[in-house]
Amino acid sequence: MSLIPFEIPCVILSGGKSSRMGEDKSLLPFSSSNSLIEFQFNRLKPYFKDIYISSKNDKFDFLKDKSKLIIDKNQDIYSPILALQTILEKFDKVFIITVDTPFVKIETIEKLINHSNNFDITIAQTSQKTHNLCGVFSNNLNETIEKMIKNDIHKINYLVKNSKYQIINFDDEDEFLNINEKKEYEKALKKEKALGIEDEINILYVALTRAKNNMIIFKKEKSSVFDFAFFCKLSRYSMKFFKPTWLVAGFFLSYSVVYGQLICPSFRFPQPLSP
Repeated sequence: MSLIPFEIPCVILSGGKSSRMGEDKSLLPFSSSNSLIEFQFNRLKPYFKDIYISSKNDKFDFLKDKSKLIIDKNQDIYSPILALQTILEKFDKVFIITVDTPFVKIETIEKLINHSNNFDITIAQTSQKTHNLCGVFSNNLNETIEKMIKNDIHKINYLVKNSKYQIINFDDEDEFLNINEKKEYEKALKKEKALGIEDEINILYVALTRAKNNMIIFKKEKSSVFDFAFFCKLSRYSMKFFKPTWLVAGFFLSYSVVYGQLICPSFRFPQPLSP
């Protein structure tokens, strides 16, 4: 991926009624996270300089920085148009994604962002559906949104069709799995377990990329997955003691896998791992 982290902010929409689920789906446990919104937020956070949550109210215990919460101005009507109105008053351009689509690939997001320059809306589409709330939105839409609200029009498709928009096609239907009902939630839980190490490697790569300004390359293996694989952190306390350090993101299981599959094979240091 050519642009990490992305310059434009990301906003996760999490203010829906969840009527088909029968309970607030954003707060359902997911993977190793306490909630779906916590999972989605932490999954996307490494890839954006700024990430926010849009909601009707503050229901997120994990979110300590409340400046990352965008509360809808209108508290009475549940509508993505009203959420967009509040969001686009704050940003010139923003990547929008919903809380209930936790499998959209980073490569997909990158493609949408990179092809959005000449349009007010750039959204994803697969063979079965246009994903109106997965894409890039510009504040050039503000006037149209204001008119829609005055005329009590709340269909996101209306906004798309009445703006300068483009659709980017994708082949993988599964990455846009939308969690609306219990059966979809159960399917998503099974899918998440089968994802494997790919996301963990991506997160580790981003963590290393962000840390590179404070580190120097100590050793590099040609076969390494990363552009820089082995680091020595420098500070006024460590200048005399060049202690090789791996910076690993994730839970214990995650960095145990990374250690076993990457660190040991690359550098032949078969010491036991200390968490």
